[in-house]
Amino acid sequence: MNIVLVAINAKYIHSNLAVYSLKAYAEKYAKNENIEILSMSIDEFKKTSYYKTVKYAPSVLIIKDGKIVTFLDAEKNSDIEKYQDIDKFTEWVSKYIYLTKN
Repeated sequence: MNIVLVAINAKYIHSNLAVYSLKAYAEKYAKNENIEILSMSIDEFKKTSYYKTVKYAPSVLIIKDGKIVTFLDAEKNSDIEKYQDIDKFTEWVSKYIYLTKN
């Protein structure tokens, strides 16, 4: 499986550092997976089809075959706990991605 973490930056000179921490965390669980980081500016993101669905940050998207399977929205009350509690986030993401501790 390929995992792509997308960092959306205000400008190219302002890097999203959180995505590097997320990659380090994900590598603990997905040691045999290919994890890459894709950085783009907000202007580039606005040109993608995903922008129509996800307009708030931070958001977590699970995409398969180019289509959004599901996502967390930082603006939805029902998703807030998944941002605040690592166990709840892990439970949510495990519904869509098989995670193992190595």
